[in-house]
Amino acid sequence: MKKTSLHLGLWARLFVFPTSGDTRTATGTLPHPQTLKRMPALIAALAICGMLGGISLLFPPFIHPDSTQGFLVWRGTLLGTTNSIITPDPATIAQDTAYFLAWYSPGQYLIPGAISLLGVPLGIAMTLTVTLSMLASLSGWFMVVRKFAPRTSLAVLVTLFIGSFPYSTAAFGIYHGGEILLQAATPWLILTACRVPEMNAVSAGLMAAAAVFLAFLAKLTGLIVVAAALMAANLVVLSFGRRITHGMLGGALGALAALAILYVTFLSMESTPVSHASWSLPFKSIAFAALAPWVAGISWGNLMSSIFLAATPLFDYHSPIPYLLLTIPPALLVIGLVLFWRPQTITEKKLKLFSLWFYGVVATVFSLMYVHGGVISLEQRHFRSAGTLLFVCALMSALAAGIPSGENQTEGSALNGRNLRSSFDPVGSIGLILSTRWTRGLFLVLCVVMTLFGLASFSHHVWTTANGRSLDRTSWTNQWMFDPAAVDFARDAYAQEGRDALFVLPWVLPSNELAVTLPIDARILSLYLKRDPDFRYSGRVPGHIFVLMPNTTLAMSEGPALLSIFTDYAPDAWKRKTFANMSVFFQ
Repeated sequence: MKKTSLHLGLWARLFVFPTSGDTRTATGTLPHPQTLKRMPALIAALAICGMLGGISLLFPPFIHPDSTQGFLVWRGTLLGTTNSIITPDPATIAQDTAYFLAWYSPGQYLIPGAISLLGVPLGIAMTLTVTLSMLASLSGWFMVVRKFAPRTSLAVLVTLFIGSFPYSTAAFGIYHGGEILLQAATPWLILTACRVPEMNAVSAGLMAAAAVFLAFLAKLTGLIVVAAALMAANLVVLSFGRRITHGMLGGALGALAALAILYVTFLSMESTPVSHASWSLPFKSIAFAALAPWVAGISWGNLMSSIFLAATPLFDYHSPIPYLLLTIPPALLVIGLVLFWRPQTITEKKLKLFSLWFYGVVATVFSLMYVHGGVISLEQRHFRSAGTLLFVCALMSALAAGIPSGENQTEGSALNGRNLRSSFDPVGSIGLILSTRWTRGLFLVLCVVMTLFGLASFSHHVWTTANGRSLDRTSWTNQWMFDPAAVDFARDAYAQEGRDALFVLPWVLPSNELAVTLPIDARILSLYLKRDPDFRYSGRVPGHIFVLMPNTTLAMSEGPALLSIFTDYAPDAWKRKTFANMSVFFQ
């Protein structure tokens, strides 16, 4: 905790002081940055993190299937194969092979894995990771407010809203790894990018390189975020200074050098989500990339998914037209507040311009990736960083709508004296409409609704896991498909046979999360049969092979297909041990 506090303190001292060319306009309503009251926002951040983190220690999160792959990599790393999954060789399952995993960033498993080395269960390590990440995120957004719009009320609202929106509370219920880490890194990446152009070339290069490595550690999407932040910061400086600085050149070289190192040492080692090309022109996906960032910051997609996704195919991510239609109203509200926001200071103007460039780069990059093909799902979480920044701008605009400034008063007087029968100005009229109280109130009501939904969804997680039926007390994690008797059966088998046994966990409904419930050196085969249904495994293991499957999987007739992939095991020789929720096949 002392190291974390020191780290945040160094970042804070780096960004709290405005640059020499960052002068403010004279406004009586805005205090000097040093007079911003930090305690209310700090108390709010600590209260949110303490409450959610404390409850999550008692009712630990589930593990997302993507994060399960990360923890399999962590097992391989502990067993001597860096960032690799150790799995049986398809040619002879008695031997192991290892393959490098470049599909996910290593941060999602390195941080909780390192915490677990202190002797705490993995579930507690995940909760501590999420709690510290949330604290870093809220502290970072406080610093963004302090730098660009130092108002205590704004800082408090940003802290309360971001800390209680569904994408924040969901991290305490489902550990998705990179999502919460990137959420923690985003505001600090923004502050770093804004500082880089005004530094000397060497310092800018080192700072930009460090930002690239930090973004990569959080999530692969972080590379897009840091690139967008650096580009947006350079464009803002160009817009105001009309010159290319040494910091721009040094930052660009440092970022490119860091990216080259990451490509050689990580990204080129195996396939990534953008490795496979299937060129097309998906208009719906491009529209999604353009529209989703405007509502990702308020977690609108989480609300829509919870209402429709479980009961109807309305929200098919490959055909998101209904989703786009339902997204348009709140998106228009946020778009209007941001575009027609009239900043009252130079720093606010820079923030608005930075946010629009940041959004433009992110939307363009994802549109190009959708055109390129690959495996990039249509989910709002990919646009969370841009969405949160746009939300902060929209909130600043909404609060500024109720603050009378000299500029607004002058314009209002001119408007009153203007002949109402003069030519109609649509842009000015829209801006006038968006500055009214009902628009501001509508946006704030929407934020409150999303906050209540975020707290309700977290409460639902606590309520559904309170009976402990999904809780593995050894790893202290909740499991989507869990049967303590079946897991105890597998653990007893390992105690008797050790690494002579092989445990097969199919990636369905899902059950591969059970990997964290088995000893660290148990031989595990995590299968995703739907990805390659014709794949086969040859050979036999010295001990028994155990296939753990949910009973619901058998009802869908996937069980026999799964057992048939082991070519040297007779189909009629499998024995079955049936438990309440799961079955274990072995021979």
